[in-house]
Amino acid sequence: MAELAVTVLVFALFFFAFRVFTRLQKEKEETRRRVEEMKSWHMEARKKKVEWNKKIRSAKHLLESAKNWRDPEGKEDFLRELYGGVPQYLFYEISRDLTDEEVQKIVLFFWGDEGGSFGDLERHNSLRVRNAKRFTALLLEEFPLIQAGHCQAWETTDEDGFPEGVVLFSAEGFYPKA
Repeated sequence: MAELAVTVLVFALFFFAFRVFTRLQKEKEETRRRVEEMKSWHMEARKKKVEWNKKIRSAKHLLESAKNWRDPEGKEDFLRELYGGVPQYLFYEISRDLTDEEVQKIVLFFWGDEGGSFGDLERHNSLRVRNAKRFTALLLEEFPLIQAGHCQAWETTDEDGFPEGVVLFSAEGFYPKA
């Protein structure tokens, strides 16, 4: 009887060790798969960043004729070159309250007679325009374009913590500097 108990105990220990070993192997494979996935994601992100910086360097000359960061000279061409058309998000510096007529002009300019969807035009510290059909670097001949980008740009950030794929115009020039 004792021999049977020892035999059963040995088999139970063997079975337990086998289950632990297979579980560890599965976890090791899963970890290896995740590491490969992360490497792939990082490589893709690096490629996108290199492409983005090349686009900026090749389009930077379009901004050279501007007198200062508020000057619209070259901004539209620069952004069309970077984004291949109208960026999904546009931010304008607004220094005063807008009249109803001005808001109507803005809506007609960006979306035509069909108007924008809910949330396509928002006012906070600046005026955010989303999904416009066209754009300008100087809104109503008074308000400069200060930032532009696509929505997926906010998914990743650069080493400064700034969303990749976004352009910011400020007194220091434009960001990112490529």
